[in-house]
Amino acid sequence: CDEPEIFGCELCNFQNIFTAPRCHLCKENYFLDPDGSCWINCPVGYYKSIDTRSCKRCHPWCQTCKGPLQSDCLTCNSTGVVNDTLGKLCESDCPSNQYGVIEIDYVNQEPKSVCQDCNSLCLTCFLSPTNCTSCDATRIYKNSTCIAQGCGNRIKESNEECDDGNLDSGDGCSPTCQVEDEYFCPISTEGY
Repeated sequence: CDEPEIFGCELCNFQNIFTAPRCHLCKENYFLDPDGSCWINCPVGYYKSIDTRSCKRCHPWCQTCKGPLQSDCLTCNSTGVVNDTLGKLCESDCPSNQYGVIEIDYVNQEPKSVCQDCNSLCLTCFLSPTNCTSCDATRIYKNSTCIAQGCGNRIKESNEECDDGNLDSGDGCSPTCQVEDEYFCPISTEGY
């Protein structure tokens, strides 16, 4: 295992005279990369896994990282940009009406960032088409969704006395979102 190409190796395997030896376990303070070599520092795109003494792949949007998660990025790769509002997360560099997803490029067997459209209700979104981060001027932003403004959207706006989420009459809230006169709320025998 003291061959120069596997410096730092503790346990290696010589398959035959035509192939180079491959390391299976690195010495202390060395880390095994996917090619079977030991390094003091892992290659770009990998982080040091202390418990396994190996180099593990970073999240696909990270160039350098301290762990496997998107939130573990230290620097972003060319397909990612830092989003300061989300605590320095690397995210895709997609247009504002799209979000990035990671897909496997089966030709190169490498992860790649692909932009996909946000839901038509979202102006911008993050991580999924329906996880809105902003809405256009005709909609109200609430709990990561964009809701149409006006009566019937379950949001009591300044010109409304009530909004029960529908435009039905006879249920206490009129089709114009005003409290209906002479509406009687029956008392339940169930206690609510």
